[in-house]
Amino acid sequence: MTKKKTIPWNFSDKQKEYLNRCRTATYNFAEGAVRSGKTVCNILAFARALETTPDRLHLATGVTIAAARLNLGDCNGFGLEHLFRGRCRWGRYHDNPALYVETKTGSKTVIFAGGGKSDSYKRIRGNSYGLWLATEVNKHHLADDDTCFLQEAFNRQLAAKRRQVFWDFNPDYPKHPIYVKYVDKFRDKEFVTTLLEIANNHTTVYMMGTFGAPVSESLIAQKTKQYPDYYSAGRRSLLKGHIPFGSWAFDCVGLIKGVLWGWRGDRTVNFGGAKYKANDVPDISANTMAKRCLECSKTMENLLPGEAVYMDRHIGV
Repeated sequence: MTKKKTIPWNFSDKQKEYLNRCRTATYNFAEGAVRSGKTVCNILAFARALETTPDRLHLATGVTIAAARLNLGDCNGFGLEHLFRGRCRWGRYHDNPALYVETKTGSKTVIFAGGGKSDSYKRIRGNSYGLWLATEVNKHHLADDDTCFLQEAFNRQLAAKRRQVFWDFNPDYPKHPIYVKYVDKFRDKEFVTTLLEIANNHTTVYMMGTFGAPVSESLIAQKTKQYPDYYSAGRRSLLKGHIPFGSWAFDCVGLIKGVLWGWRGDRTVNFGGAKYKANDVPDISANTMAKRCLECSKTMENLLPGEAVYMDRHIGV
């Protein structure tokens, strides 16, 4: 069988990094200007997840049904109907248009719906969805009652075997409900989830000047040259003992920065997937990080997951 490229992908390094993180992240938010490629990235990430998800029903939404079909189904040749050409067909699932897709793990149904009106939530009730792809999500109906489309869609995913969310939206004012009620909270949740993953499933060691690199002879030599007064013979010996265990090296604020920079425990890339100053997170000290926090505890009592605890020149979570 001969394969040829028929869709002209041209992703930037930042977009490739985002697509890579979409493989495992539950909440995936692409924010950017018009024509920045954010919708194309999410469509590709959604399509990739659709190939392997065990769930059968999935959701694709726009402000209107027409917008969902145009921006997610077609997308100027980059949409779902083009990615799955030859193994998909349009039809209807009850009252909604749907794309029926044959994947390597079986038949999947992507239901298309509009979410911009106060009664839009009614169009998606009664189903359980696995993946949710949404474009212009900040223009979906937001409310503090049962008419909130976003909350209804989240409720429809509660029984999913593998829940993932892919949103794109244009920048809005900082206090817009899409940030306050959803984006900021879910970013915090992803941060805490990664911290718990590190604490429960990885061996780590404190190492000044690091943010998630595997301990190695070369790393020890590099940091000894950078901080000769700190890396005594005893400390170097202790660190070398961690090499056979594949331990990850972090310092105090480096743990926070590493996770915010994209650390995901990937040994096939540098620093476990973290990229220096990624996600617009600056390289700052422990004291400066503490000032950036809304509040830091000074004791270890009654701490919640993700809460910062601080003393002069040292911070932890």
